[in-house]
Amino acid sequence: MDAVIEEHRNGIDFASSVNLDDAEAVDAFLAENGPFDVILTLDVFHHLVDPWRRVRQLAGHLAPGGAHVASIPNARHLSVVKPLLFGNRWTYSGCGLLDRTHLRFFVRDSAVALLKQAELTVDRVKGTEITNRRHKLLNLLSLGRFTTFFTLQYLIRGRRYG
Repeated sequence: MDAVIEEHRNGIDFASSVNLDDAEAVDAFLAENGPFDVILTLDVFHHLVDPWRRVRQLAGHLAPGGAHVASIPNARHLSVVKPLLFGNRWTYSGCGLLDRTHLRFFVRDSAVALLKQAELTVDRVKGTEITNRRHKLLNLLSLGRFTTFFTLQYLIRGRRYG
């Protein structure tokens, strides 16, 4: 992990890694290095035993006005829902939305609630762009009612005020 951080360090004041399932290691890391202006947790919460506790823990170490940005896969995506509805299948794989290492599953509302329960003000939620032409057309014809089925993940920003 440290090699990846070093490779992308350009323009970043500080970068590090810690096992987010180890509460004591996270406490030590946050106490030593915080408070933070921005915390990025990209594609990690669905891998954790207790993501709710971890978000609260991280939020407590944001500077006032600081932002926590999380990317969270959408379990309502068509690639998950279609086999479940039409084939009675929930098949784990080596990667993707049903990766074998995923312990938790979120949809838009539960992903937003994850940050809000940590007393963060969610001021931005952006889903991945629909790129498939058929999906774009179906979404347009349905007046956007199918957007969540074509969204792979959400990028959510919560801020700490006060």
